[in-house]
Amino acid sequence: MRHYADPVKPKYTISALMGNPVGTNDGIIFEFGDFEGTITYGLIPYNQVKHPLPIFRFTKEIVSGKVAVNIKNDFRYPYDFVAWKERAMLTIGYRLTSKTGSMVYDGEVGLTGTGPFKIAPAISEGPFISKVTDQEVTIWFHTTTSVKCAMEVDGKVITEPEAGTSHIFTITSLKSGRKYPYKVIYGDFSQQYEFTTAPKAGDRKPFVFGYCSDSRSATGGGERNIFGANVYVMKKIGALAQQQNVAFMQFTGDMINGYLNNKEEMLLQYTNWKKAVEPFWHYTPYYTTMGNHEALGYIFKDKAGSRVAFIDKFPYNTESAEAIFGQAFVNHENGPSGEDGSKYDPDLQNLDFPSYKENVYYYTYGNVAMVVLNSDYWFAPTLSGNVSTSGGLHAYIMDNQLKWLQEVISKLEKDKTIDHIFVT
Repeated sequence: MRHYADPVKPKYTISALMGNPVGTNDGIIFEFGDFEGTITYGLIPYNQVKHPLPIFRFTKEIVSGKVAVNIKNDFRYPYDFVAWKERAMLTIGYRLTSKTGSMVYDGEVGLTGTGPFKIAPAISEGPFISKVTDQEVTIWFHTTTSVKCAMEVDGKVITEPEAGTSHIFTITSLKSGRKYPYKVIYGDFSQQYEFTTAPKAGDRKPFVFGYCSDSRSATGGGERNIFGANVYVMKKIGALAQQQNVAFMQFTGDMINGYLNNKEEMLLQYTNWKKAVEPFWHYTPYYTTMGNHEALGYIFKDKAGSRVAFIDKFPYNTESAEAIFGQAFVNHENGPSGEDGSKYDPDLQNLDFPSYKENVYYYTYGNVAMVVLNSDYWFAPTLSGNVSTSGGLHAYIMDNQLKWLQEVISKLEKDKTIDHIFVT
């Protein structure tokens, strides 16, 4: 019997939800395609508070996918708390809620001028702190429009060679255990935060780190479900972690609802998760990996509409759950390459498995090592009921990953600077 994969028809895409904004004499016009619902919006007080978020003030109905925002009227004195009239620049934060009342996406748009207004770059995700060592840090973010960005750390400015919307800066030659202010510069705009480098290897001064998992959407409505992510609980976790002065956060899977058949909605759910902890991720590194809910694949159904198979999407290097996870996050890249060449490999000449890049890795902090595994690699949710679908089982460590784990553990056990090894 032959079955065909469900067609890929995303309900939402990030590009559509960004609204294709156009400046007008009075403000902005958004066009969200076929989205129906409301937009709630407000100014974002960047560089005025430690954790800047939109101060939502107005809600408007989106009609035939379009809505106009009147900045001159809505944010006149005394509501111009970012001094946009004097500075001739501002950033609007907005939230889209569907016609049925479900929150879908939080976005940003930058503007210059006092009328007419011109669309300017905004940071749509980030900046995020990652891969922190005693001498290096990686800072990454996305912008709404293509722009050449710069990073200022410790009086030194690094400028990108080319404009783009995805930006990654690796800052080197830093001192251990030191707090560094940093400034992200994008066009005429900038944001300022700070990070702290790790202590020297083997340092035994006590520290706190955070560990959690499972933040997919929950019952109760509101921010407990912003299209696939429990933003409400992640904000609380992020705030508690910040209050406890954690050195880093390790999040170990089931971040989103997942189980999708298209990468557009997968990336949107990841974005909603990232936005939940973004105000805290400006300062503290968050490390992530995959659980069973990070499943993305081909879904096959019979004539009655019942699911008969769900397998990891291919081509693996561009469409698999692992590839899209790597696209969404910036993690260490010191894990195994994949299961090609293992005893399971049916063809040594071709790519037959997804990559472990950025979903299997390890890192150290002082005298602690964290080894991050993917126990849902090449996951086929229907495998237990239909063994002919191929793919990996839930909670199963495959050959090359197991060999890598044994090698890493052996290496770390011989390292005299490491007293504690956590495998997650």
